Order: sequence, then structure tokens, then C-alpha cells
Amino acid sequence: MQPSAAWLLRAAGGVRFAVAPHQMVGYEIGPRCQPVPLAQAHCQHLVFWRESLVPTFDLARLFTAGAEASRSALGILAFQSRAREPLDYLGVWLEAAPGKIVVTDEQACELPSTWCEAPLAELALACFSHADTPVPVLNVGQLARKLS
Repeated sequence: MQPSAAWLLRAAGGVRFAVAPHQMVGYEIGPRCQPVPLAQAHCQHLVFWRESLVPTFDLARLFTAGAEASRSALGILAFQSRAREPLDYLGVWLEAAPGKIVVTDEQACELPSTWCEAPLAELALACFSHADTPVPVLNVGQLARKLS
């Protein structure tokens, strides 16, 4: 197979993951966010982005106890709930700017142990090794379902 491009992202607590190039549609530094009362710990804010309110996720809170994102930078990800529907968006708090990488089939590997526990395993579509570290490919649509 041909090499594929991906965005390499890093959330708080050392949580690394990747998304497809078409899913990474924005990177905001210092976004305006509003708290959502009584929301779950991993999705407590909305941000105003391109005239829309976008829910945000703190992946570190899902994967590591006690870790919390700084809320200083946000990756905006696009997804479709169903075929032929308009795009939806969600934000993921990031600790570093996204980096574009190239991935080959030879880099395929097992999920890191933190991603293997239910219900987190459903958040990964695949996994590859980059710089000797496993990097799960985030299932953005499945992450969005965690809002409900």
C-alpha cells in the first residue's frame, strides 16, 4: 500500500493520537470557551468557532486519572454522523501544535494498554508506531457519541 498522511496530536497527560488529514480542520490558540454546567468531566466546555458552538473533549481526563488539559490550544476535528449529512465538529484540547506525518502499513502495531480497556478501545480505528511509540488513530465519530 501507499504511504498515508496523518495529523499527529498530543493531549495532556502524554496522550498521543492521530487523525486523517481531512478530519483536522482547525487549530486555535487561546479559544474562547464557556463552561457547561453539570457536564461530564471530559467534556465541560463549548467553544465559539466559525459562528458555531463546538463541544470540546479533554482526552487526558478519559485516559489518565488526575490529568487535565491546559485549555490553551484546541484542535478542531470534523466528522459525519451519517453518510450524506453535513459535517459536525468537535474540539480536542491539545498540549502541542499538530504535526503532519506519513504512515505506512509496516508501522502497524498493537494499541497501547491505556486504549485497550472498554469503553476506550472503541475510540481507536487502528494503531501505528511513530518514533518507537504506539499512536492510535482516533475514531472521531465514536468520540462524538460520548457526548450523549
